[in-house]
Amino acid sequence: MSTSTLQKRLVLSEDLDTRSYEFGVVQQMVFPEETIKNRITATVEKTFIQKDNIGYLYNVQITNRSQDNIDDMLGLENELSFLQNNITLYTNAQGEIISILNRGEINENWYDQSKLIKKEYSYLTTDIDELLSGIEALIKDNESYVSMIKKSEIYSALFPPIYNQNLEKKIVIEQDKDFTNFFDTSTLPFQITTALTGINENTKGNQILRSGKIDDYRFNKESASELFTEAYGITEYALNFDASYLETFDLDQNNQVDKVNIMLGVKVNDLYQLKQISKLKKKN
Repeated sequence: MSTSTLQKRLVLSEDLDTRSYEFGVVQQMVFPEETIKNRITATVEKTFIQKDNIGYLYNVQITNRSQDNIDDMLGLENELSFLQNNITLYTNAQGEIISILNRGEINENWYDQSKLIKKEYSYLTTDIDELLSGIEALIKDNESYVSMIKKSEIYSALFPPIYNQNLEKKIVIEQDKDFTNFFDTSTLPFQITTALTGINENTKGNQILRSGKIDDYRFNKESASELFTEAYGITEYALNFDASYLETFDLDQNNQVDKVNIMLGVKVNDLYQLKQISKLKKKN
């Protein structure tokens, strides 16, 4: 057993070295008609640039991204992954992402990307122009872009909002985590509890557990149910939404992320089930 002491207040590192990670996610979605599986891998580089009066400035590069299922909507999602591939962002002292700085550059690249997407994926929907316009509006709006980035598995792993707060083994802090547009245009909101759980004997850094359940107070069941009532003719009152979320973090001695596991499970009766496991690990 390590004799290292749990740090109650974690401080963001200002180490200027670039940190490289290996990332992978496995997804399984089950519908009455079919089961869809998908696997994504990527290389991720995170670089701290500076701390100033706004917050902590970082750049994230995602390269070598590979996705083994690019059928239909998953293919469209694969094309839209470029929205995450080169991001310059600010976090606050808690490590929470608050601003995306290079949206202008991304919007310029979106012009060419949108034409390719329209050509390849217009068969998926009669509203392809509306979809593309919505993405352009998202890029131009900082709050919407931040919301999209924060629900990403990679950015959830790289930027946990765990810093500059009093964390103890027996006392947890409560936070929110939202998956916007999860059920079509409806948000899947979680209430998250965050706590220190121990010391990693290899890195001598703190271990963090973040677990969550649906926030019934903020969950709009009526809106989320529309997707299923329209498709299957089942009333809202007959639908049961179950969801769980879990993040485990191993930090190093400088409080930087060393290894992360993220698990998301969602079930709606026998109509929809999602199982997703993501892993991020620092490269040696």
